[in-house]
Amino acid sequence: LVHVLAGVTNPDDGAFLLAYSYGALISLNALATTDLPIRAAVLYEPPLGEEMVPRADDVARLVADAQYDTAMALFVESTFYLPRSVIDAMRRRPTWQVALDHAATLPPELEAVAAADVPTPRRPTPPVRVLVAKEGGNPTFGRIAERIQARFDPCDVVGIPGLPHFAMPTEPVAFAAAALSHFAAASPDGEL
Repeated sequence: LVHVLAGVTNPDDGAFLLAYSYGALISLNALATTDLPIRAAVLYEPPLGEEMVPRADDVARLVADAQYDTAMALFVESTFYLPRSVIDAMRRRPTWQVALDHAATLPPELEAVAAADVPTPRRPTPPVRVLVAKEGGNPTFGRIAERIQARFDPCDVVGIPGLPHFAMPTEPVAFAAAALSHFAAASPDGEL
């Protein structure tokens, strides 16, 4: 993608960027530091700072002891403020096993999150929309969204329904509408 975008000279031909969680953290930094032709960006709950990962050391110890299921449950509960009943339901989904297969990446990712802060853009940025849970979840995501909005211009923050941090599978229509309306507004003809 970077190679393809590097050859784009017309901003109207640029890409729409949709990024979630850790990917949104990486994308936020790319928006602030690169000249890639991004037409508009939607970032869904990027995690930033130590407050986001209060149990990082405990998760790292559990991963080191190969207690992946316990580590993942602790991470989800302490980071996203999801109740045990929701975590138990998540455990029954095939995606839980996928997460467990990659649990060894948790400690370095949590270290990166703890060290991260909202970057100051060094160039004008495309329109950015930050999506956050409308109700429930970790209130830190809302505070992060406000900090992003203070540094990135133009930027708006939109609350969406659904399971906090997991609205894509629980409220896909609302999630898609929030992203697509932002992308349409950034299109030359107002359509996608």
